[in-house]
Amino acid sequence: MKTTKSTITTTLITSEDDKYTYEIRKETGNDKQKVAVIIMLYPGVTSNDINYCDNTTQSIIDHMPDLDVGSVRILNLFSKVCSARMSTRSITIDQDNLKYIESVMKEKNSSDYLWIFAWGSSMSSCKVANQTKRMILELMEKYLKEGKPQQITVEGLEVKNENAVHPLFLKIRYGNCTWLLEDYVLPKELRAEETKVSKNEVKDIRRKGKVDVLQNSK
Repeated sequence: MKTTKSTITTTLITSEDDKYTYEIRKETGNDKQKVAVIIMLYPGVTSNDINYCDNTTQSIIDHMPDLDVGSVRILNLFSKVCSARMSTRSITIDQDNLKYIESVMKEKNSSDYLWIFAWGSSMSSCKVANQTKRMILELMEKYLKEGKPQQITVEGLEVKNENAVHPLFLKIRYGNCTWLLEDYVLPKELRAEETKVSKNEVKDIRRKGKVDVLQNSK
């Protein structure tokens, strides 16, 4: 008989009042495997339900071996915790969240991470969401000049017709397929002139943005 044990450690970085979650980290403890930073839309857990694992997160965990990943760090476009679909009414740029994403990019090993965009297409017409995506791209150009953002795909899926494929889409449509990575394809809505972010706007975000809890640099 054979006994096999496995442990996944969960770490959350949240605001003191638990209304905002900046990072959800899942680690197997295998330092020889890669670290993946996956950027999606918004979080659904706080420190009060740290052991809860939704379908999206579970799908990511299930496919960690496909990507040879031992640690997954889930970030989002917005840090406000939502129990249902996020409303786009009256939303604004999440400055604290962008500041946190910037802090991860500034870590000494950040260029070795797999940076994966996986926010899907559900907010592709939202101007604020697209502005946030542009700001993240600006930050990557500053701190990760040699790295290219990736997106998840599977055999037979044409990523040029998708938009930073969301893990739940893959779970529903391609549940038994092996995950692969391809270079992120910039969609037309992010190339549109009205969604571009000026350098002054990015500087303003860095100046104003302030987050209460920052992780220790690795």
